[in-house]
Amino acid sequence: MLAFIFQGYLSIACSCTSLSIEEAVAKSTIITKVTVLEVELNFQLDQSESYLDSLSRRDEKIYFGSFHTNQYLMKVETIYKGQFSEDTITLRTALDPVTDCGLILQKGLTYILYSEEVRNGHRYFDSGSNRFLVTSSACTLSSEYSKRHEKKIVRAVRRAIN
Repeated sequence: MLAFIFQGYLSIACSCTSLSIEEAVAKSTIITKVTVLEVELNFQLDQSESYLDSLSRRDEKIYFGSFHTNQYLMKVETIYKGQFSEDTITLRTALDPVTDCGLILQKGLTYILYSEEVRNGHRYFDSGSNRFLVTSSACTLSSEYSKRHEKKIVRAVRRAIN
């Protein structure tokens, strides 16, 4: 019986497939070099207002109530892929890299971030926020910045365009 309980616990662990740089570039709509300015771990996000605003739009996913996320304010250093004009972005990600594939980032460090824009209907959307919101996970190639990684991204983005 203990083995059964333990086996059930393992099934909720983060499970990612390995991506090549080309696959990661194709899968992400936004790829940036960013520096973490602020970190808010276990940030409480209330979806009640977004839920009430979306009742008439039945084709969208609807989330209700509050839940927790990790939130990072980041200074955009370089945009490799994607179009936006903001100097800062806010990343919202799951809490834990082991159980739900969240990212844990450190204030002051620079990262290559593979992400998607958070739009209305997304679980991390906040209608009260005036920030440019993105999301990412441990299943992307997001990592601490390195010149080698940057060169690979630039080549992969160029190949994807041509």
